[in-house]
Amino acid sequence: LGSEIRYHDWWLALIASSFGAIKYNRVPTILYRQHEDNQVGQTEYGSYVRKRASDSDDIKKRLDDTFNQAEFFLKVYSERLPKFKRKKIERFVKVRQAGFFKRRFMIIKNRFFKSGFFRNVGLLFYI
Repeated sequence: LGSEIRYHDWWLALIASSFGAIKYNRVPTILYRQHEDNQVGQTEYGSYVRKRASDSDDIKKRLDDTFNQAEFFLKVYSERLPKFKRKKIERFVKVRQAGFFKRRFMIIKNRFFKSGFFRNVGLLFYI
């Protein structure tokens, strides 16, 4: 696959949600190991928020990566996607080309939210 795939687990979640379903399993099936060189994850929430919020270039790059991955997903799977799911991804991809206010309107209207209040505030600020 291409460099447009930001996180492989996210890519698999896109596939699962587009062609099947995602369900929450309360039973842990693996152990999660944290260390200081982790690319994802953090031991303390406050430092995670400060680190992420302090680097606007990184935030903008992550948003750009998100749109690139959505466009690549459409390129790979568009023909096989159910029509209503393809249309939703197409609407998400169009957010990037919209103007300042329209981008925010599209995010809210289509419920393209992240998990967590502060992440959504950041999304609406930087999008």
